Amino acid sequence: MVGWPELDGWESLGGIIREEPSCVTWSRNRIDCFARGTDRALWHRWWNGNRWLGWESLGGVITHKPECVSRASNRIDCFGRGTNGSMWRRWWDGRQWLGWQNLGGIIKEQPSCTSWGPQRIDCFARGTDEAPWHRWWDGSRWRGWESLGGILTHRPECLSWGPRRLDCFGRGSDGALWHNWWPDD
Repeated sequence: MVGWPELDGWESLGGIIREEPSCVTWSRNRIDCFARGTDRALWHRWWNGNRWLGWESLGGVITHKPECVSRASNRIDCFGRGTNGSMWRRWWDGRQWLGWQNLGGIIKEQPSCTSWGPQRIDCFARGTDEAPWHRWWDGSRWRGWESLGGILTHRPECLSWGPRRLDCFGRGSDGALWHNWWPDD
């Protein structure tokens, strides 16, 4: 029977990180992990199919853990909350790291981002009014910010389970789990 290794089977990948990592995969046998280092910069370590490489600093100063997504093969977009409270983005275009790009807004913590297709990214973050806000890449430019209304006590958790489908979850002021989805069909 194949199973998880014993607890002592955990492998240290080194580095010193401030909170949990954000890891993505964009192809078979490829893993990219990102974390905020003690210098508050974005750091990257990756599995290339044979071994772990990195750590490499991607710079910047982010105030919370990063949120990274892959929207196509050999494409990665990472998001974080900057010291000015705005959402910032750094991305891998298949050949090199580009960025940092200020995407504006004033967000309370790290965003929740997802992709439902090769040219689509949707990011959600809690604004200063405690409501979740939405900004998205439509394949040619960034759109938004738009308020989704309501009040959340923590960042939303959003995902996509198919093309043109988004589901967001959050803890409401009543302590209950709340759900919003798009499209509303």
